[in-house]
Amino acid sequence: MSDPSPSSPAESENLAVIFLGFTFATFLYGLSFFQVYLYFSRFSRDYIGIKVLVVTLFFLETSTTGLVSQLLYHYLITIIDVRMDVLYATLPFCIQVLLSVILTIIVQVFFAARLYTVCGGPTSITSRFVSVVVLLCAFTAFVFGSILVGQIFHQRQLSAFAVPTMMVIAGISQGFASVANIIIFIAMCWSLRPSRYPDMVRPVGVFENLTVVFVGRALGLVIIQLAYFCTFVALPGKPYWVAVQMVAPKIYANTVFGL
Repeated sequence: MSDPSPSSPAESENLAVIFLGFTFATFLYGLSFFQVYLYFSRFSRDYIGIKVLVVTLFFLETSTTGLVSQLLYHYLITIIDVRMDVLYATLPFCIQVLLSVILTIIVQVFFAARLYTVCGGPTSITSRFVSVVVLLCAFTAFVFGSILVGQIFHQRQLSAFAVPTMMVIAGISQGFASVANIIIFIAMCWSLRPSRYPDMVRPVGVFENLTVVFVGRALGLVIIQLAYFCTFVALPGKPYWVAVQMVAPKIYANTVFGL
């Protein structure tokens, strides 16, 4: 029996990206499951709107996790004997990207509503201005993200995203999403500063401070969105953005669950 031909560098890179993205995404999904369990066990009498939000995000996250699992199964089991020098988006992967776009705008709208409250409420011009800017950026990112999803459904070869048209659409979508998250982060830090709320419980220790900044002030959203933007726009012909895309919806959902 002849020895199997060695994997090409491109094939090894593609397999590594899919596996690493799936590994981190699955770990974060387990964290989401734990946080949702804690929420419903401790805050069973919470406002119904928040419960609906939590259930919706968890449903979307569960769906994306299942669809990502199918992508891993397709490449590592179904077509294991086929060379993988070029990645092709399966139908479940395309649906997963669409659900991620929907999950992203839900989280950004949630933070826009939260900023409307913490920045001064309905009587504050600042709160209205900041919330409207975040909403405009979020909806712009959603519209162009939806267009990008349509292109993914039409052009299944992921390396084809290096064409200028796709790069422009992706750049606008990810750019506006990044701007929205940066505004959210800055506004949350400014509005919830200790001098403004002296009675607010302050975090103690490095871990609690990092948790507050990463989750409570939404720094995690900024980091993952900028990573998505850089990998997609700077290296659209490489598969690195696929791994970031798998992880991104988990960061978005966990940020809301951790509040």
